[in-house]
Amino acid sequence: MILEGRQVRRLDGVGFAAHLLQLQKLRTSRISIRAPTFVHVVQGLKTVYDGRNTWTVAPGQLVVLPSGLYDLTNDPGATGVYEARSLSIELESVAPGPLASRFTGPASSAFVVSRCGDDLLDAFGRARRAILAEGFPLDVARHRVLEVLEWMRSRGYRLPAPEPRTTSDSVRDLITSSPATGWTAPAVAAELCVSAQTLRRRLQQQGESFSGILFDVRMSCALGLLQSTSMPVLQIALACGYDSPSRFTARFRERFGFTPTAVRKSNTSTVGAGPSIAAV
Repeated sequence: MILEGRQVRRLDGVGFAAHLLQLQKLRTSRISIRAPTFVHVVQGLKTVYDGRNTWTVAPGQLVVLPSGLYDLTNDPGATGVYEARSLSIELESVAPGPLASRFTGPASSAFVVSRCGDDLLDAFGRARRAILAEGFPLDVARHRVLEVLEWMRSRGYRLPAPEPRTTSDSVRDLITSSPATGWTAPAVAAELCVSAQTLRRRLQQQGESFSGILFDVRMSCALGLLQSTSMPVLQIALACGYDSPSRFTARFRERFGFTPTAVRKSNTSTVGAGPSIAAV
């Protein structure tokens, strides 16, 4: 979808691209990044905290977020607008098998590319446009993402090697593919070819629950749509599995500590933070 200059789209087997706009300084905690994600800050400031280290990303800089949990603050600053362009890469599909080792290394944390250079940013833009464009050839889109990885490698930057997928990863991916679906644990278990009891046991072993993942994924999708589209809140609620706008607003506030409209409202004050999984 492309609405008033905001863009968001996933191309299965390649990655996810979004154009994020935010008019208020907001902090979200425990944001789950499921795939290597590049965020180019255009206006405002982004602060990233992974539980140990803090990075501040200024306009023109690129931050690379490996899979993990992060606290993120998006600050419009003096311009009054936080604007960023993101690209998440499905590395195992874009660079399968031994090819992945060309772009991965011992790095284990986020890092900032302070001087991106025109070549890297041009490649970044081409890859995003390939994902955002309807009907773009899949193989060409993959090559454009590979070009970004090649420019990163030429500058000495490598991504952490992918970690083995877990049951919770599979559950998150399935729900993310259709957050409006009335998912139940038995339905998801059937999709994953396991029993509901086995699914619950595996999630419990990973410190997760089906209801918690369902809630997190739906709220993540909601925040992403608020940041990257101009869809009405009611439409976003429906797209994320909530028939009642008031229920959706209450759950959103419970998760993030602020209302859905706060994401788009122009206000320089910081709205309360809370544990969350959200878009970047």
